[in-house]
Amino acid sequence: MVLKKLKSYGELVMFSHTLFSLPFALIAMIWAADGLPTATTMF
Repeated sequence: MVLKKLKSYGELVMFSHTLFSLPFALIAMIWAADGLPTATTMF
């Protein structure tokens, strides 16, 4: 039952699209911070 709810939520959020966009977000953070951002900025 929990897995079914988790799968349903994953389809709602389009989890695969989120995973695809993570590298681009990381590159943008590194570029904006002009190097590695602090841990608080990342989280």
